Amino acid sequence: MGIHTITIYAKNDKPTPLTIIDDEGHRAHTNDDDKNLTTELQNGDTLKWVIDGQADITSIDAITQLKTPVFGWKVELQVFSSRPSPINDGSGEWSAEIQMPDNFNSALIEYTITYTINGRQHTQDPKLQIKKKE
Repeated sequence: MGIHTITIYAKNDKPTPLTIIDDEGHRAHTNDDDKNLTTELQNGDTLKWVIDGQADITSIDAITQLKTPVFGWKVELQVFSSRPSPINDGSGEWSAEIQMPDNFNSALIEYTITYTINGRQHTQDPKLQIKKKE
């Protein structure tokens, strides 16, 4: 069980799209890149979202899992043991623990990050690739 970090970055003069960098070296800074950004995780891992220290982002306001395509249907496949939420230490970081349902070995999860920069909210939709530990 590891801890994985996704760092987000944006500046006042270019608040969108958000630059997203994970601890595996994946990086997205355009909406097209974002569609392909995939962070690989396993059950039991903790995922943290942090704001880059050089960014003008003032807060992460929400992290919401979107419905997942399964056999052509969009379903509510919960892969977090509890919804992503702020870490209550004043850091502005958010976290969640990965816990996929027993009948799935892997899933590609889409989610939305809502963040504030220069007093305005923006959103971005990266993906998480989750695999069960063998």
